[in-house]
Amino acid sequence: MQNGCMKKNAKIIKYHYSCILICFCAGTILSIITLIIQNICFNIFLLYLVAFFFTLFNSFVFKRFGRVFFAVFAGIIFGVLRTDKINRDRAEAAEMIGQTYVLELIISNTPRVKNGSWRFESDSLLIGGEKKQISSYISLPTGDFSLESGDKLILRAAPSAGFGKYDLYLSRPELILLSKPDPPSFFLRLRVLFSKKLEQLFGAENQDELALALGYLTGEKSYMSDRLSEELKIAGLSHIVVASGFHLGILVSLAKNSFGKLSRFGAIFASALVIICFVSIAGLSASILRAALISGLSLFAWYFGRKFHPGRLLLLAMVISLIYNPLYVLDVAWQLSFASFAGLLLLVPLFKKFFYDSEKLNFIADSILQSTAAQLCCLPLSIYNFGSFSVLGLVSNLLVSPSIPVVMLLSVLCVIFAPVIGLGDLLIIVTKALLGFHLTVIEKLASLKFGYFSLESGNILTLLLVLIPTLLFLYLKLRTKFDFRPLYVRPPLLEKSRKYGRIYLC
Repeated sequence: MQNGCMKKNAKIIKYHYSCILICFCAGTILSIITLIIQNICFNIFLLYLVAFFFTLFNSFVFKRFGRVFFAVFAGIIFGVLRTDKINRDRAEAAEMIGQTYVLELIISNTPRVKNGSWRFESDSLLIGGEKKQISSYISLPTGDFSLESGDKLILRAAPSAGFGKYDLYLSRPELILLSKPDPPSFFLRLRVLFSKKLEQLFGAENQDELALALGYLTGEKSYMSDRLSEELKIAGLSHIVVASGFHLGILVSLAKNSFGKLSRFGAIFASALVIICFVSIAGLSASILRAALISGLSLFAWYFGRKFHPGRLLLLAMVISLIYNPLYVLDVAWQLSFASFAGLLLLVPLFKKFFYDSEKLNFIADSILQSTAAQLCCLPLSIYNFGSFSVLGLVSNLLVSPSIPVVMLLSVLCVIFAPVIGLGDLLIIVTKALLGFHLTVIEKLASLKFGYFSLESGNILTLLLVLIPTLLFLYLKLRTKFDFRPLYVRPPLLEKSRKYGRIYLC
């Protein structure tokens, strides 16, 4: 009866105030994606004046529709302002190709040694004392030094044209100066100490087990062999060794469920602490930022007794991440992260409604639906960027993913209880056994070459495959009439809804 009253009274308001924010976000995303991909620079002042007065006029003439239109244009202008400096820097990077420069940079990811060279990337360059937001990939010959994330380097190099998301490629530059951050990062030190301790406990003969354990926990790939990386790709499991929303979601759910028994504030405080620590240890990559935003926004809404519409949640997380770094548009990890999460938020509820007419399923059925939805949405991007895809992902995820949280917990407990005689040894044996099972599954599935397909990468026509999940979504939405808009059951909000004629939606 109360819900009925809410829906009836809600007709007083034709659109919710949050529509203005969503339209602004949509305009910003459209603008940033278009400008970054096309690498276009604008005369900002002139464009701002024309668009501002045009949309301001429309907001008075067309009332509600005009305000929505104004919000979209305001988002477009904001996107132009945010990307103009970056595109100017990228245009300047194109002029640097083939010329020798002395460059200062900071390593932004975990360096890895491959074929006698340190391989790492940097998000910006300092040229002549001026900071330029130019993304670079560097291949530096090894020597009597070690590199870590956050190290500052001064190099002499003749940049080459970049590839993928990188504007420049620095091949075998001359190292002039290497300096470590002072004081050193606490979380980076913790990550290194944990890796070294786990390596000592596992032993030199269990490098694959160590690589998987560190991949699950932190996304660390420096211990992973090329053979294991290839097997993970063929088996459709490359995503499990990347610190992502899956791993953060496990930790946040554990903190929320554990401390939620004490108080709502305790749950959100513990969950927020987990998010901060995980981001600090794993690094603020594109996929980690997406995961942190989704988790943070969901926790914020949950604390106040509300829920996000999944489409709006995706838009908000996307626009915040692009405002932080518009170049994420070119990052394949960012693209795949949002594509897979769109499948989980938008397709999985429709699958449950269509096949089972229920939101609660057993673990196996739920895992199959989630894996299918995520892979279906990632398929166009995977083929376009990598020219390959694996149909074995559904089976491999079903066999491996359920025990990953257990392995993550056991790996941490191995380090904590290593000094305890008996208990520490038992934990190490169990952890190795589970990791050995994962490696066996990966090896067996990777040997089935018929499940792995190689196609032409970079073919723009492959992006038309996005029509498959889109049309499937529309079909299931019409058939099931599933409503993604949540209604809230907290009495104070119900009372407000009846009194003011509003449904409190985010």
